[in-house]
Amino acid sequence: GGERGGAYLLDVCLPCAAAKSIDTASGQRIEVGEKGVSKFVPPREGERTEMQVIEMPIDLLQEISSIRVHVPQDLRSSDARRQVAKTVQVVHERFEKGIPVLDPADDLRITDESYHKIARKVESLEARVHAHKLHKDVEKRDRLYPMYKRKIAIVQEIAVLTKSAKAAGGLTFRAQLKGMKRVLRRLGHVTADDAVQLKGRAACEISSGDELVLTEMIFDGAFNDLPADVCAAVLS
Repeated sequence: GGERGGAYLLDVCLPCAAAKSIDTASGQRIEVGEKGVSKFVPPREGERTEMQVIEMPIDLLQEISSIRVHVPQDLRSSDARRQVAKTVQVVHERFEKGIPVLDPADDLRITDESYHKIARKVESLEARVHAHKLHKDVEKRDRLYPMYKRKIAIVQEIAVLTKSAKAAGGLTFRAQLKGMKRVLRRLGHVTADDAVQLKGRAACEISSGDELVLTEMIFDGAFNDLPADVCAAVLS
């Protein structure tokens, strides 16, 4: 085993379909097969197999058995790999009801309560998965799963686009706010430091009409010569 790209890798001895070979006239055996096809392929039913050591990431590991067997130190030779196959076969014959799985609590003596909570959640989720009708209907599951993956991809794309739209809207709003502040400074409602002036406070008190236009008319004296009843009629 080892580590590559942040993921742990395991060396696993697995039964694979035996490589097809032919014997030449000189007695030499050469392998034949399709080019570009990996020699590590699962065997079909009734097909001749041979053990191969394959490197795979640890996240593909589903369960670990509590049974420990001794294997040769060097598995590069086919004889050593055949010995592993015989040992595994003996283990299967001995445990006809299934090879026991490593129990973290009993075998590894893990007593942390947080682990037991996670383990119970995993068991509950696995029970729900096995009870689902699609778990047994393989044909329907294989047909619906690509559609579900496509749905998830679309939802993620929508989330990205929505976030981009909000960011763009924020940029637009900031540009509008900057323009509004520039107008208020030119009209004398606020200072260069955005401190509100007398004209700005007067505009805040106006609740009807255009605040900026009415404030400019007031400070320009547009209502000075008008009687109160006329001002009320104009502003109503």
